[in-house]
Amino acid sequence: MKKLYEERKGRELSLKSSGVRQLGFIMMATALFMYMLLYAPTPYVMYEPGLAAPTKPMVRFGEEGAMKPSPSPSPASTPEEGAFLMTAVRLSDANWWETLSSAWDTDIATYSRSSILRGYTEQEYAERMTVVMQGSQNQAIEAAYRYAHLSYQSVVDSIAVSDVKQDSDGSGWQLGDVLVSLKGGEPFTDAKQIVLELEAYKAGDEAVFIVKREGEEQDVAIKLGAYEAPLTMDKLPIALGGVQLAELRSLQPDDSRFKLQIDSGAIGGPSAGLMFALQSLDLLLDKQDLTGGAIIAGTGTIAANGTVGEIGGIAFKVIAASREGAELFLAPSANYKEAADKAKDMGTSMKVVSVNTLGEAKQVIEQYVREK
Repeated sequence: MKKLYEERKGRELSLKSSGVRQLGFIMMATALFMYMLLYAPTPYVMYEPGLAAPTKPMVRFGEEGAMKPSPSPSPASTPEEGAFLMTAVRLSDANWWETLSSAWDTDIATYSRSSILRGYTEQEYAERMTVVMQGSQNQAIEAAYRYAHLSYQSVVDSIAVSDVKQDSDGSGWQLGDVLVSLKGGEPFTDAKQIVLELEAYKAGDEAVFIVKREGEEQDVAIKLGAYEAPLTMDKLPIALGGVQLAELRSLQPDDSRFKLQIDSGAIGGPSAGLMFALQSLDLLLDKQDLTGGAIIAGTGTIAANGTVGEIGGIAFKVIAASREGAELFLAPSANYKEAADKAKDMGTSMKVVSVNTLGEAKQVIEQYVREK
């Protein structure tokens, strides 16, 4: 009898121990699964709606300038309620859950990291976007000056590396490098001077450049790539090992009161050009607030001649603008259908309009304000 009791007790203890082990295994497997789903690194990045921020705090008259007196607003206009909003897409690392859910969640999209970063590190990609943004800001100001018929001079402040060929054999260049001079030579004034300075060299020669990198000057030795002499501006990227250069310019209006500056903080890329140009016009033109009290969002690159260009991720920018209460959204003509379709799917009351130029964007806004 005692033996039977002990055997039964042993089986119960064995079953209990087995159950504890099984529960422990399930808990460990669940924890591992959740870790893999939520925290394990993936080869994907995620696009989702980013910010829709007012451009007014970012665009101002420079220290040398002085803001013109504003006329008293008419009763029909409430400028303090209006705003131009720049829109952006948020790029972040995607976990496996976000990668899977992007199949049915239309407010996010995932892409392979390599297709977006193109071989750059995240820091290099951000630096490249910063250089591109600086160029875009100057184009926005120049487009506004041209539209307002203000005379100005374009001055090259620096020449920066904006892109580096990823399959180059250790060229020595880094994104964001600012080219100062050839070693022992005169400081560069523009990219054309680099071509002139390199006339004394030939393909295969080593040229030592002085560059400013992370605030400090250092030597960078470059073996000049194969090009057919004579060296010209269009052959310069090949000669420098596949790098792309950007002339970072400042615009000096003849009347210093109208000198404009744009500071977008950590925001990079060229797609805010249109909205920066509109905000610049809002300061330059001797009129009441161009928004007419409306909240107007948009996106698009801008050329110095006022042409509005195509951008990426517009569906996410439509979402961001609608969330911030935008009434009107300006979209480049090449992106208009996608933007309009997204607004329709969302059921938003925000009106989406296609624009091709800065002048057309201003006309669209004026018409919208009249019809409000």
